Amino acid sequence: MISKEYQLGTLRACVVCGISKTKLLIDKLFVLNIYFFILYFMVEIALAWGLGWKYKFIYTGEEFIMFLGVVLLNFIVMIGMEMVAVIFTITVKNSGIVIAVSCVYFFAGAITYPMVYENFENRSIVVRIFCLLNPTTYMYNICGYRISANLIIGSLSYGIGMCLIGMILMHFILEKQEL
Repeated sequence: MISKEYQLGTLRACVVCGISKTKLLIDKLFVLNIYFFILYFMVEIALAWGLGWKYKFIYTGEEFIMFLGVVLLNFIVMIGMEMVAVIFTITVKNSGIVIAVSCVYFFAGAITYPMVYENFENRSIVVRIFCLLNPTTYMYNICGYRISANLIIGSLSYGIGMCLIGMILMHFILEKQEL
């Protein structure tokens, strides 16, 4: 969406009216994430209900709260990944390249982490850093219900940290850029 707006020039009209580029982009991302979360939540509820119905499973209150926690943690991690994609989009302004690189980055993590999961602490520093900076590491453990305090802290740190770093980078990149 963001790269398409760059290409069409729709962001330029708002900036001409006096709105800061950073505020404009953060507002757009906020609205986009609310919409994304509603869709994601509806899909997850539909899957939970459908699988529960198929296997005759009735959620208890505690299980449903755990399910909501899993959905929320995954969403926080996905926002972190989204911020990486947004920074890349602002930099290259080409949706095709951003989509390709984002997919390779995401799926490389999805392939790498399960292979190194068993002895993660004994792996090379490069592999560990790659896995810790990739959202699939957290999503793999969250969806596998390997919930621990370290996983929750790591997921929150990744999602919130990437958002903060992304917003700071976004501000500096946008200040130097023409729309």
